[in-house]
Amino acid sequence: MSELPNIVLVHGAWADGSCWDEVIESLQAKGYKVTAPQFPETSTEADVAAFGLDEGESLGALLGGGPPTPALAHLQVDEQGFGWLPEDDFVGHFAADVEPTRACVLHAVQHRSR
Repeated sequence: MSELPNIVLVHGAWADGSCWDEVIESLQAKGYKVTAPQFPETSTEADVAAFGLDEGESLGALLGGGPPTPALAHLQVDEQGFGWLPEDDFVGHFAADVEPTRACVLHAVQHRSR
């Protein structure tokens, strides 16, 4: 039995478990057991990394309490209420510390977030 702990990596909004692929590869090479589950992000109830809203509080009201961050300044919300980040904002702000080609791939597969 391994002495190393199991590691669970949780993705955030507009991403999925594959965003951790390089980290997973590195950790597995060191002998760790790694899991990166996929969360649907279709509701705060279905998202273990969601905002902690008070009863009756909406995400829109919470985010509307001040100016938007640069990553959310041009958030596009579709007719089903899901939010999408435009590529320039995704690459330039949301994934600013990610190599640009990789960030463009992550944008192409971004998950919708409600």
